[in-house]
Amino acid sequence: MATKQTKRRSLLGSKLSSAASNPSSAPAEDIASNSEKSGNASHRAFAKLKRFFDRSTIDTEIDEIQDLSDTDLKPLKDFNEVVANYPKVHPYPQVVLGIFTNISQSFVNQANVDKGISSLFDTIKRVYEFLAEEDTPKKMINKKVTVDTSAKPSWYTYTRPVPEPTADTPPKITLDTSATAALDTLAKIAQVTSDSTQFIRNYSTTKHFWKRTGKDTLSETQTIVNACAKTLDGLMQQYREPKEDDAENAEIQINTYRGLGDVSLEGLACADGAGLFDSRRCLDGTRTDVLTEIVSWVYNTNEDVPRILWLNGQDGAGKSTIAHTIVRWFTDAGGLGACFCFARDRLVERREERIFTTIARDLAESDLAFRRALADAISKDPSLKTTYDVTLQWQRLILEPLSKVSGRVVGNVVVLIDDLDESGPDTSRSHILSLFTSAAAVHLPANLRILLTSRPLPDIEPVLRAVSHVKVISLDELLEESARDITFWVQQDLCRARDIGNTDIQMLVERANGAFEWARLACDYIKPNRPGQTAWERWEELMALESKGRRTLLDAVHEQVLDGIIPNDRLTVSRFQSVMKQVMSAKKPMTIDALNVQRKQFPNEEDLYDVGIIVEFMRTLLVGIHNRSSPVRLRHGSFYDCVTDPERSPTYFVCPPSELR
Repeated sequence: MATKQTKRRSLLGSKLSSAASNPSSAPAEDIASNSEKSGNASHRAFAKLKRFFDRSTIDTEIDEIQDLSDTDLKPLKDFNEVVANYPKVHPYPQVVLGIFTNISQSFVNQANVDKGISSLFDTIKRVYEFLAEEDTPKKMINKKVTVDTSAKPSWYTYTRPVPEPTADTPPKITLDTSATAALDTLAKIAQVTSDSTQFIRNYSTTKHFWKRTGKDTLSETQTIVNACAKTLDGLMQQYREPKEDDAENAEIQINTYRGLGDVSLEGLACADGAGLFDSRRCLDGTRTDVLTEIVSWVYNTNEDVPRILWLNGQDGAGKSTIAHTIVRWFTDAGGLGACFCFARDRLVERREERIFTTIARDLAESDLAFRRALADAISKDPSLKTTYDVTLQWQRLILEPLSKVSGRVVGNVVVLIDDLDESGPDTSRSHILSLFTSAAAVHLPANLRILLTSRPLPDIEPVLRAVSHVKVISLDELLEESARDITFWVQQDLCRARDIGNTDIQMLVERANGAFEWARLACDYIKPNRPGQTAWERWEELMALESKGRRTLLDAVHEQVLDGIIPNDRLTVSRFQSVMKQVMSAKKPMTIDALNVQRKQFPNEEDLYDVGIIVEFMRTLLVGIHNRSSPVRLRHGSFYDCVTDPERSPTYFVCPPSELR
């Protein structure tokens, strides 16, 4: 699938491969509780004996705990003090440094570790000593580039006379190549450090499992501690002396020790392909104000900070791109997060019925403590695996496991629910909205952050704006910032269109009116070298587009793009309509090869053709067509709305939505 699920795993790897499936791993409290309920005298006697040994074990554990001295914690405390004064010039460093702050604060708050893994804490302490070397992160942050967005590249020459604007566009602050590479390495260090911290926090449970299964606790511990130290030392060396092939090798080292697998979640009903999209990333230097505001909200430690943030805006405003950028940065740096995406072309899947089972699974794949708490809830009530009751899912699979592990999760948990407006009819999301706007939502766990994105539809906007515990950011109210960012993006994209000047770009930006998707489609239409037509002539065609009735400017540019792809003859248009209906009505996204296999079953001989003759020319509107083995999906939901409404797309109307469900 084209979406890339969050790949973060614990460093425990296969060392904890079968804890939950082993009957002997049942909690002692359950054994005692069950024996007392049985009424059998011998069972009660056994329970008393078991409790005696449990108390003895606790006493032994106390003897194995090592308090952390002020000297031990000094590098971590110093980091917390210094990083608070770092300039917030770019949101990506804020995310990475925020993870390091959460880790250091967790050790300062706990101030002790198990003696068996004290050497792993020493490795983490070395990481913070490394961060203090000549202000490592601060020095990296200062490697920024100020881009003059008012000028074309020095090699640029216009092919026609173009009057240039007198007012300069404000410059953009971006990170240079070396700074981005350094940040990526630092994010990996944060990720492995976070995993190491999680191992330390869960070590008591892990150690008991090893003992019950007859494993050599010392050997197992040392293997993991050595692996963590080797990986972190390698990454810190890579940061100091970067080499071209270091990034790939470091990733392999990290992945070697990632994988939970010790607790089975088999049978949990989840939605496929609902995770993060790699293609949804903000261009560096754009959306920095809103990205910085959301990152600050994620790391805000005030008790009264809203736990829910609603990012809204018109179709194509860039809501999903902003949200996916934040969550990808956060999870890649070791933060605990999950993403659930709705999609207009996936309504047949009824994703809303599996929203919190999917989110719970994704959180469990990234955090061992949460995974065990989730498995415990499911083992007590197996019906939770397949329930469609979203309220029950929310309470039993998200809130209850989070409350049980609140002291063992490092930092905040970030959950993205993207494109809520694309869930289907109002009734498909009414229960979800009621959960987030209820009085109980005011008291959500302090470490939980829920990021919602949607258009401001009539059933969504009033209820979310009516409650004080939901923070609201409207991109439609940030049109000036959007215009600056679209200008920067268009200039980068059309830098080789020699007859498009800055005045033309500004007119293009004005027509976009804050819609990044309109600007993207417009640039893709202008760029191709079509015979007998200049880029400026294609620009003129876009400037002539108008909205009418339900037909928006975004619909108009979709039709204009299709005009450049699909020859306007009856045969080609009918084939386009047939293939798009097949793509949009599939229960799950299908590859080109799978679509062709399915098409062989069509009864009419005129339908037996390779779908590639249509989809392979639609790179502007579809994803997954770069090879024949990737799932084909719509690039943006606005295209679905356009071609399923005859008034919005008279020429390329495919069918009404009811025929796709």
